Amino acid sequence: KFTQTILQTLERHIQETGELLLQQIRIVHPDLVLCYGDVIFNGIHELLRKVCPRTYELKQTSGGLDYIILADTQTVLIRYHHPNAYYPRAMSYTYLKKEMKKIIP
Repeated sequence: KFTQTILQTLERHIQETGELLLQQIRIVHPDLVLCYGDVIFNGIHELLRKVCPRTYELKQTSGGLDYIILADTQTVLIRYHHPNAYYPRAMSYTYLKKEMKKIIP
């Protein structure tokens, strides 16, 4: 129940403030944004699909890492597990580093 409440709260915040988040990303213009957890990445993807469907590309590396490239800024948004999720730290870092080299040479 607690986890479901948190997920619902996150989903609501994305719906309410997602467009502002996209504006901030376009203003700050980072090279890379790590989206921790599926709720955040999926929420941003859904928002992009509804609000501006032709302004991004959804892709996946050969190793299975999902990411979005924003057309106007070339900012890469990466879906990555939440830091509190259990993954062996070395494997997690090594995997992310290897897959990021495929996205950003």
